Amino acid sequence: MGIFVYTAVLSAFFAVNVFAQSMDTAYVPFKVNVNATAKAYLSGTKEAEKSIRKSYTDTLLIISESSTLASPGKVPKPVVMHNSRGKISLELSQQLYKDADIALYSLSGKQILHGKSHPNVVMGVYVLSVKGINGNTFTTRLAHGGGGINIDVAYVSENSFSTSLMKTIPGEWTITVSAEGYFDTSYTLSALETGRGNTEVQNITLREDATPPGFEPEMLVIAPGATIAELRFNWYSDEGSANNKTFVRIFNASGSLVKEEKGTSGKASAGKLYHRVAVANLTPNTEYKYSVSNDSANWSNRYNYKTPKADAFKFAATGDQHQIGAPRTITIEGTSYTINDNAIEVWGQTMAKIAAHNVDFIAGVGDQVDSAKVEKGYTNFYAPPQMKNIPYAAAMGNHDVDSIFFCHFNFPNHAARSNALFDFSGGKTVINGNYWYLYNNVLFVVLNTAFFYPNELSGAQASVERFGTTLTSAKAAHTGKYNWIIVQHHESTRSVGSHAEDKEVLLNKEAGFETLMDTHGVDLVLAGHDHVYVRTKPMKGGKAATDGKGTIYITLTAGASPKFYPIVTKLEDKSIMEKTLQNNRRGFAIFDVNGKSISFKAYDAEKDVVVDSLSLSK
Repeated sequence: MGIFVYTAVLSAFFAVNVFAQSMDTAYVPFKVNVNATAKAYLSGTKEAEKSIRKSYTDTLLIISESSTLASPGKVPKPVVMHNSRGKISLELSQQLYKDADIALYSLSGKQILHGKSHPNVVMGVYVLSVKGINGNTFTTRLAHGGGGINIDVAYVSENSFSTSLMKTIPGEWTITVSAEGYFDTSYTLSALETGRGNTEVQNITLREDATPPGFEPEMLVIAPGATIAELRFNWYSDEGSANNKTFVRIFNASGSLVKEEKGTSGKASAGKLYHRVAVANLTPNTEYKYSVSNDSANWSNRYNYKTPKADAFKFAATGDQHQIGAPRTITIEGTSYTINDNAIEVWGQTMAKIAAHNVDFIAGVGDQVDSAKVEKGYTNFYAPPQMKNIPYAAAMGNHDVDSIFFCHFNFPNHAARSNALFDFSGGKTVINGNYWYLYNNVLFVVLNTAFFYPNELSGAQASVERFGTTLTSAKAAHTGKYNWIIVQHHESTRSVGSHAEDKEVLLNKEAGFETLMDTHGVDLVLAGHDHVYVRTKPMKGGKAATDGKGTIYITLTAGASPKFYPIVTKLEDKSIMEKTLQNNRRGFAIFDVNGKSISFKAYDAEKDVVVDSLSLSK
């Protein structure tokens, strides 16, 4: 699908009356010749989306997020600044609205909120009511984009000037209308200072894309490269000389060829080849399309990929997807359970929810599949369509330990020894699998704690020594280029589930895994394995850091697996554990990185609500 871009200044206004009689919204009605999707972007971030039926007029509601200041004069009534992410600021007259009673109602009169916060409110238009202690009542309509609502109140005197009113949306909005098999159409929507906010109906005719369809590659995945300027590709094909070539083509948003890169191929599982390509020198914050080929003659369908910005970015973390999709019996602490495994369906749902957060990539913490030697698990893992658009950085889990793991992923800076890959005929095992990548100002180091199961301390010490070599090499390669270090691995050393007492986990701790994190100044350690959620306090020397500066260990619950392990009470050490949770539901985490600040939220994927959050700064 190509993109045909032109600019049009639409007669839309984003404004709030000085006494909050209108909303900071715009209504953009569309009528399109095919079933399509309209999306609104501000500074490259998607803020609104709407499906539009063929020849049917539908309206995209856009809610602005400005905090630009204005001074309208006296404030005899409340004024409102509404933010589409659920933050509402009320500026109240101290004389008229001191100790105001605040409530939110649906348009039908049902009370939705009484007070100043609510964890989850569906998208819609609501009535905000403010009642003063002396009977003064003020109401206004507010459009909410869905999710939590938090209301902040500030009081001013009658003669004060308002300082919190919204004025103008910063920058320009881009409206994109798209449909599969047609060229996209994009408009630039300029914000104006005053006025009311409806546009005329936009009659849009999307032009059919003449690009011929290609084939669907087998188990295609993209991954972060050494830096954000690089993207890595991996896929399978049937074995044979007809498929022993490997190419990737990169196109710009309009469909013009930007570059073609040649890669390598090799023997994978029986009858299969893996294909591997790295494409460098991509421009930040740019829309691309890509296509792959096994023979340099036949090309796949084209898939979308957008490079991250060169500063702030967002990533997700998840793991323990355990793709199997069949009923099975498991044993937890001596008790057997039969579970109906729906991990395939759930993984698709989890990926859709992660994609809705507009993440730049996903940091995996292991156990992508359940049965390491069964290729069907990887087929299921790569099935969600978002896997072709969002890079995935995998860590090996104990359920992934087999040769085919390394045939499915294309790692940058892979610290593999010459015999690190499997010998299929002899069934040899890996002895490494550590790698790293620099994502703007964050150095991610991925350690393979899943493969090596030491039976004695010396074996664990050798493993930890290799981890140290990887960390040292990663830091030396990027001196002065990062503010944060984040480690990804699988077998958490700070869980409250039963796996925390496994022999290999205890030996790795004794061998100095956590001491290594202290030595190298690691900020966050992301792990999984126990299908339970844990966040520690900042730690040093195995204890909570007295100065609040240290390594935070986060154990993520399962992203798709239906298995959950109960909390072992004796492991729930309150002196180091900030948050523990076993709600028997799948989850994922979202990290917003902005220079020397990181904000983090852990989500219950099934209810799509936040179960934990944290903000860090340096």
